[in-house]
Amino acid sequence: MIEFPQRWRIYAFIDSRGISVVEEWAQDIKRDKDLLARLNQKLDLLERHGSELPTGLLAGTKFKHVDKLKVFGRKTTWRFMVCKGPISKEFEFTLLYVAQEKDRKLIPLDAYKRADDNRQEIINNPARRKIHERIS
Repeated sequence: MIEFPQRWRIYAFIDSRGISVVEEWAQDIKRDKDLLARLNQKLDLLERHGSELPTGLLAGTKFKHVDKLKVFGRKTTWRFMVCKGPISKEFEFTLLYVAQEKDRKLIPLDAYKRADDNRQEIINNPARRKIHERIS
């Protein structure tokens, strides 16, 4: 029998209105199809391989529990802050925050802290996240 490795679940932090950080970002970029395809490709890899992604796709930050996925747009680079878990660190990641990068600096400057605050909010209230739904 062929055994397939378990897929990782991808969740997204939701605000008080029930809108995920990725849904809000997609509205901001006016649903740029090319950029959404690039994000979906990275998330597909994360779902299949978890933390075993090729070098450079998932990078650490100065916050212990926050990593970042880099997505290049036409003129802008985006950072998707993710964490393993935080409810179950086995086979799940949560998208915590989305920031823009310009001249090697994040916009907003406190993006990593915001991501970590969102992670803590999920730990305190697991209802502040939902399964990430692919946006096209």
